Amino acid sequence: GRYSEAEIAYQSAFNIAPDSELGGKALYLLGLAYYEQEDYQSLITSYKNLVTGISSPPGGWLAGAYYYIGEAYYQLGRYGEAEEMYSYIVENYPGSEMAKYAKSGLVACATQQGKFDLALIRNREFLECYGEADKDVDKVAKLQVANLYFNKRDYKNSLLFYRRFAEEYPGNEMVAEALYREGLSFYRLGHYSEAIKTWKTIINKKGASKVLLQALDRAAYTSFGL
Repeated sequence: GRYSEAEIAYQSAFNIAPDSELGGKALYLLGLAYYEQEDYQSLITSYKNLVTGISSPPGGWLAGAYYYIGEAYYQLGRYGEAEEMYSYIVENYPGSEMAKYAKSGLVACATQQGKFDLALIRNREFLECYGEADKDVDKVAKLQVANLYFNKRDYKNSLLFYRRFAEEYPGNEMVAEALYREGLSFYRLGHYSEAIKTWKTIINKKGASKVLLQALDRAAYTSFGL
């Protein structure tokens, strides 16, 4: 197939000149091919060779190699090892684009391990670094704050942050999901009428199709129980 042919070509290029910029680039591209195929263990092996087995690896690819090793560990559920890679990038390549992605990865690792307070701290740092300059990052990170409070069952704060997100980005396609989870926050607090009221507002929201049936089902179920 397309990937196997590419893998053979990259491996051949590396074998010809393993300790050169060409060999380093070939190994980097080979790792990306593994990532696209979700062959994460092969990616880890390939990129560890890139960062440790080449005497003069091309600096421009190093941060990317470490990042994808972290991503591979994350996809394999090895969150502690993923954190090590992400932290290494943040410490050693602080001004790189990969450092931004690595900081986001650190939030995700803490979340996956149930360390929600740590995830909130990391997410706050992430927003301070990148939120002002990148509005897309700002939106996602702010919604993540609400999700983290929800996951740690702090529903009073989660509903406040979901509502804040909906008010700040009224036309965003993620608003429907935020309102749905705001309603769940009210529901978990026992405020059933407020939950129903919130779910009913989803009907006219952009991007509501994915959660509309969930909201209607929840609203009907909750109304029936009142």
